[in-house]
Amino acid sequence: MEEEIVRKLKLALGEPIEKEKDVVYVLAEIRKLLEGNKIKSVYPILNFYCNWALHPEIDKTSSVRSILEKIEQGILSKKYNVWAVWAMIDFEEFHREMGLFLNKFDIVDQFGNRKYWENFRTLLVDILIDCPLKPSYGDIEEFRFIKSSERGEIDFMITFKNNKHIPMRGSFSFLDAEAIIEKHKKSSNPIV
Repeated sequence: MEEEIVRKLKLALGEPIEKEKDVVYVLAEIRKLLEGNKIKSVYPILNFYCNWALHPEIDKTSSVRSILEKIEQGILSKKYNVWAVWAMIDFEEFHREMGLFLNKFDIVDQFGNRKYWENFRTLLVDILIDCPLKPSYGDIEEFRFIKSSERGEIDFMITFKNNKHIPMRGSFSFLDAEAIIEKHKKSSNPIV
């Protein structure tokens, strides 16, 4: 069975990712391999995003808990940390774990191709728009992506339990993202 799933995944990733259904299919096949090989804990962020994309809402957010807590603390303390939000929406750790996972199963990593990755990420966000995060801890009631009017941008909204803070809405552009990230990596302040 594993060989058949790997074969299907190789075929799917060998083609351009053009529609949401392509992303969902890839994530579903990855999830089968993660569960079948009992390696979800080896790839916790990859597993989290596979689950997130396949559910109408998610309350089990332990894999991204530290990021959500940093976002929450920054907002509630009025010391907003843009890098905590960036860590949630740039999918860097997801991208890294995806590469490791594909390598483990000897699948060509198409995500090294910038255009392929950007298209996949854009479609993934389009899927996640319909799937809010609703952590069962802390003061964040919901984190959700919102449809952006501009390609290459990701809009999001964060609401808080018991009106602890007014809802927060933001937008990030990936047009200059690589330059921003590289500059930040060279500084002494880690993103997460």
